[in-house]
Amino acid sequence: MKAARVASGPSESDDGERREPHESFSFLLLPRRRRRLASLASDRVGCASRPATFDPQVWHPFASMRPRLERIRHVATASPDVSDAGTKPSTYRERRPPEPLSGVVECLWRRERWRAPTRDLGVLPDGRVDVTWASDGTIVVIGPQSRALMRPLPEDVVVVGVRFWPGDGPRLLGVPAHELANLHVSLEAIDARPAMALCRDLAAIEDPRNASMRVADAVARRLNASKLSSTDVVVRRAAALLGNSEARIEQIAKALSLSERQLQRRFREAVGYGPKTLQRVLRFQRLLEALWHGSEHAGGFASIAAAIGYADQAHLTRETRALSGLSPLRLERNLAMLGNEGARGIFKTGGLTRGGAYTHPTRTT
Repeated sequence: MKAARVASGPSESDDGERREPHESFSFLLLPRRRRRLASLASDRVGCASRPATFDPQVWHPFASMRPRLERIRHVATASPDVSDAGTKPSTYRERRPPEPLSGVVECLWRRERWRAPTRDLGVLPDGRVDVTWASDGTIVVIGPQSRALMRPLPEDVVVVGVRFWPGDGPRLLGVPAHELANLHVSLEAIDARPAMALCRDLAAIEDPRNASMRVADAVARRLNASKLSSTDVVVRRAAALLGNSEARIEQIAKALSLSERQLQRRFREAVGYGPKTLQRVLRFQRLLEALWHGSEHAGGFASIAAAIGYADQAHLTRETRALSGLSPLRLERNLAMLGNEGARGIFKTGGLTRGGAYTHPTRTT
């Protein structure tokens, strides 16, 4: 009997009005999974009394694999990616996926061991799902977010991630996207056969030096096994139209020959939340791209607001606080600190491969 999972998070009514997110998650799971998944759910960022990362010793999903994980840590320590001498490498890098994966995977990324210059910036929403492998053996799924969440992994490990286009990650894992919304959860805790198969493939990786290639290979095997040849074309087209901040949900639904209710259901299943929320998230990612260039250079926050689709500066400020937990000025300063550390784009602060836009490649299959 399969487990049923229900995540209570930000949602939208049928008329497009946004509802306030619940402060807790409700799960209907098999008893052996329920406590584990609930304990892995990240809470809001900004609470000074809580750590910015989880302790892997407390929630490690592979407790029975400790001896092999110790070998992994030894290899990670000896990895040449982080050098104590010479020039300092980039802390965070993104690269485009191999061509066979480009229709499903947006990018592959790698984060080296580092010490974050700021503690009040969490992982920001971007409408995507990531699967991450860490050099201590931890494998985490970063679900689609509608608010900032605490960082799921410690700073003293190498992290390799794969980021999927909206609608593709949950299908590859075999779960509806809304079950992952606003969650950072162990891949092992997802009770679906495709997710378990991917978890076995990723758990076999030991050397951080070739982890990116091994992660891409694991995703390719799952992609071939699942025969996932295409995404939901309707969701893909709608997501592209939502890149325009002036687009109205009812107009998009009409253009796709759907009712608004049908469009809402398709998005909840594939993306994790409604189209209006995705539109807000995509606009926020465009704001991050503008802030990387500096608000003074862009003519101030009022000019940025007008350029990317906010009603005014007050609207920009409200949305920034709702999606990041920070004021625009504080967010801009944090981005500057990340840039100085060679970590532009980390924590989903504006993808280097896309500049915040939804530009899904044309499929040939």
